[in-house]
Amino acid sequence: MGKRKGGYRRKTRKLMTKNVRDHGKIRLSSYFAKYDAGDRVTLFAEPAVQDSLYNLRFHGKAGTVIGMQGACYKVAIVDGNKPKMVIVHPIHLKRANVNSTRNVAQKAAPNVAQKAAPVKTAPAVKVAAPKTTAPAVRKV
Repeated sequence: MGKRKGGYRRKTRKLMTKNVRDHGKIRLSSYFAKYDAGDRVTLFAEPAVQDSLYNLRFHGKAGTVIGMQGACYKVAIVDGNKPKMVIVHPIHLKRANVNSTRNVAQKAAPNVAQKAAPVKTAPAVKVAAPKTTAPAVRKV
C-alpha cells in the first residue's frame, strides 16, 4: 500500500484562490464576527488565514452555530445523512440569510399586517350596455 501524497490543502488551487479585488488585508470585522447559538452560517474558507480551518470537503455547507469553544464556534452540519460538528474560526463563516427562521419571521411580519388591514376600494360605477341589434335571419 502506497503512502498518501499531499496534505489537507491538496488539490485546492481553485477552491482556495481569492478574486483579484479581494487580495490584501483581511477585514477585522469578519475576523472578530459574533454569532449567537442557533444562527445559520455557511462554511466559506478564507485562504489568508489557515488557523482553525475545517476540512475542505465541507466547503460551502450550511450549518447551525451550537456554541463557542475558545475563540472559535462549534457548527453543526449534515454530511450526507450523518450529522457532524465542526470547530471553525469566525473568519471562515458567513451568515446564511436564506433559511434563517429569524429572518423569515421578520420578513413575513409586515406582509401579515398588510393582509389583515381592510382594503379601500373605489365605489362601483355603472356603465350602460351598448345597444345591439339582432342579426338578420337569412332564409335559404
